[in-house]
Amino acid sequence: MTVDIIRRHVAHQEQRNDRKHVDYKRQVPVERGHPADEKRGKDNRKIGKARFHAEMTRTLLADEILPMLHEITAASASMDHMRWEEQYRKNGYDNDRSEQIAFIADYIKGRKDFLDRAWTDQVPVHTITLLVEGVVYDTLYVLDNDTLPEFPQVPTEHVQVNTWVSADDGEVPDPSAPVKKDMTFQAVLQ
Repeated sequence: MTVDIIRRHVAHQEQRNDRKHVDYKRQVPVERGHPADEKRGKDNRKIGKARFHAEMTRTLLADEILPMLHEITAASASMDHMRWEEQYRKNGYDNDRSEQIAFIADYIKGRKDFLDRAWTDQVPVHTITLLVEGVVYDTLYVLDNDTLPEFPQVPTEHVQVNTWVSADDGEVPDPSAPVKKDMTFQAVLQ
């Protein structure tokens, strides 16, 4: 993401530097360099400081900054792995964590996709409210025309949930039906 921002900045600088400026006293187009050059009366028909800066930035970015960023990121990931290995061992967890890491990565990717569709694509979001004995137990959010997600399991030490039914009509939800409005479901206890 940082690399994309730097590339856009360099491209914007180059685009800005390609614009021509007209010297109205002489009625000749001149390349626009750094504003300080114009104030000092320097000749801007040659390559300007801004264009030189943009070229150097692009070269520096490709040859030095991006490889260095990759190296720093890899080193940071390696350090995190070593640091968290120690924390896991201190807390008595010696098993492979690849399953946990995969779960977190999938969650982050799914959440990002959800927010991209909601915010960037402007897909409406519907609220699914789950009630246990008339009290809100959980609230889920579903994009328009998506199907209902799997409802969370209520811990059995609290209550024994047999099924969920619509608070409006008492019907059991159809997990394959698209969601088109906000919905509320009531837990049916055993």
